[in-house]
Amino acid sequence: MTTQQELSIDYYKVGNLPSLVRSLCHGSNGWIVGSGAKYLLNLKQDPPNDWDIIIPHTHWKAASKSVPVCTLSNSHGGFKIEDDNTRIDLWTQDIGDFLGETPNPPEYAVSLKFMRYLKCYDKWLRVKK
Repeated sequence: MTTQQELSIDYYKVGNLPSLVRSLCHGSNGWIVGSGAKYLLNLKQDPPNDWDIIIPHTHWKAASKSVPVCTLSNSHGGFKIEDDNTRIDLWTQDIGDFLGETPNPPEYAVSLKFMRYLKCYDKWLRVKK
Protein backbone atom coordinates (compact mmCIF):
# COMPACT_ATOMS: atom_id res chain seq x y z
CA MET A 1 0.00 0.00 0.00
CA THR A 2 1.38 3.41 -0.94
CA THR A 3 0.63 6.58 0.96
CA GLN A 4 0.21 9.93 -0.67
CA GLN A 5 2.85 12.48 0.33
CA GLU A 6 1.49 15.60 2.02
CA LEU A 7 2.55 18.65 0.03
CA SER A 8 3.61 22.01 1.39
CA ILE A 9 4.77 25.26 -0.15
CA ASP A 10 8.54 25.74 0.01
CA TYR A 11 9.06 29.07 1.80
CA TYR A 12 12.70 29.28 0.70
CA LYS A 13 11.67 29.10 -2.97
CA VAL A 14 8.93 31.67 -2.37
CA GLY A 15 11.51 34.04 -0.87
CA ASN A 16 13.66 33.73 -3.99
CA LEU A 17 10.94 34.32 -6.58
CA PRO A 18 11.44 37.05 -9.18
CA SER A 19 10.13 40.35 -7.80
CA LEU A 20 7.41 40.83 -10.43
CA VAL A 21 6.05 37.32 -9.78
CA ARG A 22 5.89 38.06 -6.03
CA SER A 23 4.33 41.47 -6.65
CA LEU A 24 1.59 40.12 -8.94
CA CYS A 25 0.76 37.33 -6.54
CA HIS A 26 0.76 39.34 -3.32
CA GLY A 27 -0.63 42.64 -4.59
CA SER A 28 -3.20 41.25 -7.01
CA ASN A 29 -4.19 37.92 -5.43
CA GLY A 30 -2.50 36.08 -8.30
CA TRP A 31 -2.29 32.30 -8.47
CA ILE A 32 0.77 30.54 -9.89
CA VAL A 33 -0.24 27.55 -12.01
CA GLY A 34 1.51 24.88 -14.01
CA SER A 35 5.20 24.11 -13.61
CA GLY A 36 5.73 27.11 -11.30
CA ALA A 37 3.20 25.69 -8.83
CA LYS A 38 4.87 22.28 -9.01
CA TYR A 39 8.24 23.93 -8.37
CA LEU A 40 6.93 25.73 -5.26
CA LEU A 41 5.44 22.45 -3.99
CA ASN A 42 8.77 20.61 -4.55
CA LEU A 43 7.27 18.39 -7.23
CA LYS A 44 9.79 19.82 -9.71
CA GLN A 45 13.44 20.60 -8.99
CA ASP A 46 14.20 23.39 -11.45
CA PRO A 47 12.37 26.71 -11.70
CA PRO A 48 10.05 26.99 -14.70
CA ASN A 49 11.09 28.61 -17.97
CA ASP A 50 8.15 30.96 -17.55
CA TRP A 51 5.73 31.72 -14.74
CA ASP A 52 2.02 31.26 -15.44
CA ILE A 53 -0.09 33.54 -13.25
CA ILE A 54 -3.88 33.90 -13.03
CA ILE A 55 -5.20 37.22 -11.71
CA PRO A 56 -8.84 37.44 -10.55
CA HIS A 57 -10.99 39.96 -12.44
CA THR A 58 -11.53 41.94 -9.23
CA HIS A 59 -7.78 42.61 -8.96
CA TRP A 60 -6.96 43.15 -12.63
CA LYS A 61 -6.87 46.95 -12.39
CA ALA A 62 -4.01 46.80 -9.86
CA ALA A 63 -2.19 44.05 -11.77
CA SER A 64 -2.48 45.84 -15.13
CA LYS A 65 -0.24 48.62 -13.79
CA SER A 66 2.63 46.09 -13.87
CA VAL A 67 2.01 45.16 -17.52
CA PRO A 68 4.21 47.15 -19.93
CA VAL A 69 2.27 49.15 -22.55
CA CYS A 70 3.60 47.27 -25.60
CA THR A 71 3.11 43.76 -24.15
CA LEU A 72 2.16 41.05 -26.64
CA SER A 73 -0.68 38.63 -26.08
CA ASN A 74 0.14 34.96 -25.56
CA SER A 75 -1.39 32.02 -27.43
CA HIS A 76 -4.30 31.69 -24.99
CA GLY A 77 -5.43 35.31 -24.81
CA GLY A 78 -3.35 36.44 -21.86
CA PHE A 79 -0.25 38.62 -21.79
CA LYS A 80 3.38 37.65 -22.27
CA ILE A 81 5.69 39.74 -20.07
CA GLU A 82 9.49 39.75 -20.02
CA ASP A 83 11.10 41.47 -17.03
CA ASP A 84 14.77 41.13 -16.01
CA ASN A 85 15.20 37.70 -17.62
CA THR A 86 11.88 36.55 -16.13
CA ARG A 87 9.15 35.41 -18.48
CA ILE A 88 5.56 35.58 -17.26
CA ASP A 89 2.30 34.53 -18.93
CA LEU A 90 -0.50 36.45 -17.27
CA TRP A 91 -4.26 35.92 -17.53
CA THR A 92 -7.23 37.58 -15.90
CA GLN A 93 -9.81 35.06 -14.77
CA ASP A 94 -11.09 33.72 -11.48
CA ILE A 95 -9.04 30.67 -10.52
CA GLY A 96 -12.06 28.37 -10.18
CA ASP A 97 -13.30 29.34 -13.63
CA PHE A 98 -9.82 28.92 -15.12
CA LEU A 99 -9.33 25.44 -13.69
CA GLY A 100 -12.91 24.41 -14.46
CA GLU A 101 -13.06 25.72 -18.03
CA THR A 102 -9.55 24.99 -19.29
CA PRO A 103 -9.55 21.82 -21.46
CA ASN A 104 -6.33 20.55 -19.86
CA PRO A 105 -6.13 22.33 -16.51
CA PRO A 106 -2.89 22.39 -14.57
CA GLU A 107 -2.78 19.96 -11.69
CA TYR A 108 -1.86 22.58 -9.07
CA ALA A 109 -2.29 26.28 -8.32
CA VAL A 110 -0.47 28.18 -5.56
CA SER A 111 -1.56 31.40 -3.83
CA LEU A 112 1.36 33.28 -2.28
CA LYS A 113 -0.91 35.78 -0.57
CA PHE A 114 -2.74 33.05 1.36
CA MET A 115 0.07 30.44 1.25
CA ARG A 116 -2.35 27.78 0.08
CA TYR A 117 -2.56 25.53 -2.90
CA LEU A 118 -5.31 23.96 -4.96
CA LYS A 119 -5.18 20.52 -6.47
CA CYS A 120 -7.44 19.86 -9.43
CA TYR A 121 -9.10 16.43 -9.37
CA ASP A 122 -11.07 15.87 -12.57
CA LYS A 123 -12.30 19.47 -12.60
CA TRP A 124 -13.05 19.49 -8.84
CA LEU A 125 -10.94 21.67 -6.58
CA ARG A 126 -9.68 21.02 -3.10
CA VAL A 127 -7.98 23.77 -1.07
CA LYS A 128 -4.98 22.83 1.04
CA LYS A 129 -3.55 25.06 3.77
